Amino acid sequence: MSQRPRIRGTSDGHGQSLGAVPGASVPIAAAGFVAAVAGLVLIGWIEDLPALTQLIPGLTAMNPMSATSFLLIALTLALMPRLPFAGIALLGGLISGIGIAKLTQLAQGGPLGIDQLLFAAKLGHGVGVPPNRMAPNTAVALILAGVALIAGKSRSKVGIFVSQGLSLLLIAIALFAVIGYVLGIVALYEVRAYNAMALHSAIAFLITAIGIFGLHPRACFLRVLSDRGPAGQLARFVLPLTVFVPVAVGLMRVGGERYGVYDHGQGVAIQVFANVLVTFVLMMSSILLLYRSDLARRSVEQAVARSEDEFRLAERMGRVGHWRIDLRDRRLSCSDEFMKICGFPAGMTPSRSAIMALFDAQDAASQRGATRLALKEGIGWDANCRISRPGGELRHIRSHGVSETDAAGRVVSLFGVFVDITELEGARRQAQEALESKAAFLANMSHEVRTPLNAIIGFTDLILEGPTLAAPVRRQLELVKTAGDALLTVVNDILDFSKMEAGKVDLVSNAFDLDFLVESSASIVRQSAETKGLALALNIDRSLRRSFVGDDGRLRQILLNLLSNAIKFTRHGSVTLDVTHGSVGPDASRAILFTVTDSGQGIKASEDGQLFERFAQANSAIGGEHGGTGLGLAICRNLVTLMGGSIGHRPNPAGGSIFWFEVNLREVGYTSEPRLPPLSASRPGAALTILVVEDVPVNQELAAALLTRKGHSVVIANNGKEAIVAIQQGEFNLILMDIQMPVMDGITATRLIRLLPGRTGTTPIVALSANVMADQIDTFREAGMNDHIAKPIRLRDLDEAIARNARGNQIVPNLYEPSLGGRRAMLGSR
Repeated sequence: MSQRPRIRGTSDGHGQSLGAVPGASVPIAAAGFVAAVAGLVLIGWIEDLPALTQLIPGLTAMNPMSATSFLLIALTLALMPRLPFAGIALLGGLISGIGIAKLTQLAQGGPLGIDQLLFAAKLGHGVGVPPNRMAPNTAVALILAGVALIAGKSRSKVGIFVSQGLSLLLIAIALFAVIGYVLGIVALYEVRAYNAMALHSAIAFLITAIGIFGLHPRACFLRVLSDRGPAGQLARFVLPLTVFVPVAVGLMRVGGERYGVYDHGQGVAIQVFANVLVTFVLMMSSILLLYRSDLARRSVEQAVARSEDEFRLAERMGRVGHWRIDLRDRRLSCSDEFMKICGFPAGMTPSRSAIMALFDAQDAASQRGATRLALKEGIGWDANCRISRPGGELRHIRSHGVSETDAAGRVVSLFGVFVDITELEGARRQAQEALESKAAFLANMSHEVRTPLNAIIGFTDLILEGPTLAAPVRRQLELVKTAGDALLTVVNDILDFSKMEAGKVDLVSNAFDLDFLVESSASIVRQSAETKGLALALNIDRSLRRSFVGDDGRLRQILLNLLSNAIKFTRHGSVTLDVTHGSVGPDASRAILFTVTDSGQGIKASEDGQLFERFAQANSAIGGEHGGTGLGLAICRNLVTLMGGSIGHRPNPAGGSIFWFEVNLREVGYTSEPRLPPLSASRPGAALTILVVEDVPVNQELAAALLTRKGHSVVIANNGKEAIVAIQQGEFNLILMDIQMPVMDGITATRLIRLLPGRTGTTPIVALSANVMADQIDTFREAGMNDHIAKPIRLRDLDEAIARNARGNQIVPNLYEPSLGGRRAMLGSR
């Protein structure tokens, strides 16, 4: 919202500071005119030029001290913006002092007057009888002018009011004299038998008054004249006519009588008729002006009323209510919709304490802190809060607020709005519940699909290890394994994408060997490439054979996806993976560029824009041949974006496609951790005793077959309760624990095992489950499990987990220590 106009000091309502003396053109012009008249008069006295001292032959001459006073008036007007108050007071006091001295001399009848200080020898021979002296009304006008100039320098409204009020009196005196000269009425410019005010003195006083008014053109009386409303329009129209029309009518009557056009009675009748006519015209003009102004006012009021109605309607429709606190008078104002949101009855004005009492205790403290900060710093706030209406109904609101400041930066008011978001909050919760239901459904479906796949893929791998298979049988089993792997890829892609849509993908930071990451990723897909007769080449910059920190698991996932796609859609030729480096950042991070180049059919330019969209497959003919969900590249793009990198595609000039992605990884030097040794290096031939906790018979049979092929002894427990009994009766090197089981699940069994004393409670436990969601794996680790193997079980994954975790195969530290609740898992990152 835009802030209100800023205010400094006392304002006249138009943005003009009352205390300022603008030194505008009107006072300067008035000073120039008055100085010119006074200077010419003094020159006339010096050079004996009656045309300069009298203005018109036969009229009263301006007294030289009056001319000197006008020079002081002109000097004061010209220096008003520059001189301090003391200087203006000195000049104004001198001007008023001349007038006071003259009036004192007249009252006491003294022989020497202030007006005889200059040209004393010439004053007695001036035009007119008695000899030239300063007129009493001139002396009074000088007193008024001096005081008005002093008050005009004031910075207060009272001072400006006094200045303009005295200026009005000055105008009245001068105007009487001018009208008297125009109409030939001596009584208007001459006081009894004293000297009369000179015509050019009266004119100079009129200009002086205008100059004083020009010091503050938008204050006090002139504020009305400059107003754009009906009062200002009427004043600007009527005031000039009230001066000039009576003068014109008087001249018409006097002139007619003087030249014999009509006698005195007729002149009086003509003057009366003219005054009635002029008064009628002025009244009708004023009435018409007021009528037009009233029409405009009513039109504006109707527009304002319509705008207020629309504003209130918009507030009701948007469920937005506003409030405002003016800190200068502590007044609180609230809109009708605000009262409705808060549950207050219409018409009442709630106190601030009553409004704060609606907030939840924690939200009330936050709101008070926000308002205190707004008052102190002049900033706003935006927060979600909860309020309880007087009837106890809970409402969720969005509270926005801003502070309004003056020109000095002081906060003068607070303005805020309440937005009722109760329904939106309910919708958000429903969406969250739907999202959680979706996640639960996907997790359950993943478990249900992985369980039969476990038997299909596991037994297929086991049978394919046999050396005596006939070629047709081996070919058929390989097709079964390929189909199972494809189905597993579909399940994994759908789970990954759903997790990304829900924002539940968190990156981890591990130190890893980039060289080993690239080589191990390539080794996984190498057999597929060799089966198709494709050459798989790796080109790794030697400077990158170092350790970096990042999510190596997600990087491997991206690499495998791009390499698998390249192999899948390339019928002959080669697939090449290039890993190069870019610049080094200030935080020791380095841009790493991974480029996968293939010699396949390539991608049409028209399909290039859809490559990284979900459920989209470029080159649909090949996509239909090889299948897939169309989620792989979309997942890669999301993962690269999470890492702060970029990914893209460009055509291969030699034919085929080039996919690339770039991420920043922080370099930590050469790795200090050895690569995982081959399984044959882990005490070859060592027979371990392994407890398999599994409720599904086919999975029990598969686990036993996979383990006994390596010479391990296997004990089967059908549920967690049997596992606890078994482990207390014998010692095991490792426990493979299923999660979802009847009687007692794997998580509960693990927690109870961790409470057992001695070595029994520290037996390594590896989760063996079709539950693969990140939050599910975190739950396994929190319960005390050391590792996790996802179903379907792959032979390599199983053998590596045994090598990492089994007691007796390698040293497994005690990962559990006593705490207040029993024993607490001290697990590292996976």
